Amino acid sequence: MQTSSTQVEKELGGHFDSHGGPQFLGNSFNTSGAPIHFNFNSDDKLPAKICELPDFILSPYFTGRGDKLQKIDRVFSTSSGDLPPRCIIHGIPGVGKTQLALQFATLAFQRGQYPYMFWVSAVSVEKATQDFCKIADLVRLPGRYTLDQASKLTMARAWLEDSTAARNWLVVLDNVSEETAVILRDILPRGDCGGRLLMTTRTATIADVFTASGASSQLALQSPGIGDAVAMLSAGVNLEREGREEVSHADAERLVQLVRKLPLAIDQAASYMRETGSGLQEVLDIYKSDKAPEASKSNGKYLEFTAG
Repeated sequence: MQTSSTQVEKELGGHFDSHGGPQFLGNSFNTSGAPIHFNFNSDDKLPAKICELPDFILSPYFTGRGDKLQKIDRVFSTSSGDLPPRCIIHGIPGVGKTQLALQFATLAFQRGQYPYMFWVSAVSVEKATQDFCKIADLVRLPGRYTLDQASKLTMARAWLEDSTAARNWLVVLDNVSEETAVILRDILPRGDCGGRLLMTTRTATIADVFTASGASSQLALQSPGIGDAVAMLSAGVNLEREGREEVSHADAERLVQLVRKLPLAIDQAASYMRETGSGLQEVLDIYKSDKAPEASKSNGKYLEFTAG
């Protein structure tokens, strides 16, 4: 049974402030709707640029999605004054949400659009809290080495909310779930302070919760079209190495259809082909059989998206 956004809001605390954030009771850090302020004077100079992105997971064969990248950019060009503009990418596992968010962030940093770039893995409450606290370290906030976790969370949020500094920052929150939404809604910055929030989640319900107010928008990510899916596979392997381009292209279409055109599965298949020297027909035979897990495990990969 599908959970409604109202049900999720109740699970997230039930008491919401005027800015759409829940007013959690009993926490030792500021959870009010109003922005918070600190004196950030410190002997440590703020770096001119910070890029804390997991670029090691960015696929070198990323292709397509140009319209989606442009949509994110358009969302971030608007402002409401109440909250930092948010764009929430949602879709099923393997559809490429993380890769799209990482590609946008990487390109935006390279263009100088956001000189302060932070990545928060929201796969668990512990990881999300650690990554958000890390912002205080990266921007060299005073007292960061002696502060407890709750204080670091509050100071990190205050730094992001500091509109007087006119900083352009982007925080990417990857893989937000109902569990991690609780802590995130409590500590995300309020006020339009020059920053932007890019989020990924598997469910439209979570996307609804985080786009309830302010300048925000959802991006429902679907599997790419057949042409883009083949282009992804082609970028990862040389489809002409078998010497028969027309046969290779036809086989490529069959392969991407077998894995439901999911970018993660396409990337895994391409990686398997590169590392084992297997041809398209060999990989097709594996996917059509029950040997895909064994074949991929032997290569340090797991081709989890099989036909069916």
